[in-house]
Amino acid sequence: MNIIVVEDQLDLQEELVYFLCHIGHEAVGVSSGSELDLIMQQRRPDLLLLDIGLPDQDGIEIANRLSHTNGLIIVMLTARSGEEDRIRSFEGGADSYLVKPVNYRELQAVLARSSRRINPPLIPEVTQPVGWQLL
Repeated sequence: MNIIVVEDQLDLQEELVYFLCHIGHEAVGVSSGSELDLIMQQRRPDLLLLDIGLPDQDGIEIANRLSHTNGLIIVMLTARSGEEDRIRSFEGGADSYLVKPVNYRELQAVLARSSRRINPPLIPEVTQPVGWQLL
C-alpha cells in the first residue's frame, strides 16, 4: 500500500516510515496538515496514518475533510485515548483508531485488514464438475 504518515514527532514519524517500508509498503512522512495537502497533490495514498494533535490542523478535521476521498483508508494514531476523541474520530471519517505507543503487531493487523479492503482477494470462478449437466 501507499501510505502517508502524518506525525509531527519526527523520531516517531521516521520510525513508522521505516517500519512500514520494512514490511513491504511504500511510505512517506509529513509533519503537518499543510504538508499533507502538498504531498497529496503529487501522490494518492491508499492509507493515511494520522495523528490528531498536529501543529496547524486538527487531525479529526483532516479526517473529516478527506474521508470522502474514494478508496482512502484513515487510521488515527494518537496519544489521545479518551472516549470522546475516539467517537469524534469515527464520526469524522476514521476507519480505525490506535493509541500511542502503538503495538506494531496491532498496526500490522490493521494494515493487513485495510489492504484486503483495497485489494480484495479474487473469488475463484465456480466451474461445473465434469459429468454434471444443468437441467
